[in-house]
Amino acid sequence: MGADSEGVGFAIRLSISIVAAVAIGSFMLLWDGLFIPHSPQYALFGPFLITPIIAIVLGFGASSGVQQLSCGQVDWLNNFIRSLFVPVLFVIWWLVLYFIPSLRWPIEGLFQTQAPNIQKGVSSGFYAFWLGLYSQSLLNGFAQMC
Repeated sequence: MGADSEGVGFAIRLSISIVAAVAIGSFMLLWDGLFIPHSPQYALFGPFLITPIIAIVLGFGASSGVQQLSCGQVDWLNNFIRSLFVPVLFVIWWLVLYFIPSLRWPIEGLFQTQAPNIQKGVSSGFYAFWLGLYSQSLLNGFAQMC
C-alpha cells in the first residue's frame, strides 16, 4: 500500500487528504458552532478568510509532501500556484451557503434538538470536510505529475 509504479500509493494520498479535510472541517465546526469565541461582526472571517488560509497552507504542504515522495523533488512554485485554486472553491461555496442557507437544512435537520449555533457548526463542518477532501485529493493527484 506504499509507493506503486505511479508514485505514492492510493492509501497514502487518501490518508493525507482525510487529515487535511478533518482539520478544515473541525475548524469550521468550532468556528460556526461558536466553540471558538468571536463577536458577531467577525462571523464571516472564519469561512471567508481563515478557512481559505488554512486550505492554502494544508494544500501546499500536503501536495509538496506527496510530490517529494513521488518524484524525489518539489516544484515549490507550481505547488503554490495549484494550492491557490483551493480557497477559490471554498469562497464560492461559502457564498452559495450564505445566499442559499436552505442548503444547510439536510445536515442541520439531523441535529434538531441542538442549539442553532451547533446546527450551523455541524453543517459548516460537514461541507468544509467534503470540500477539503475533494480539493486535497485533486491537489495530491496533480502533485504526482513530475
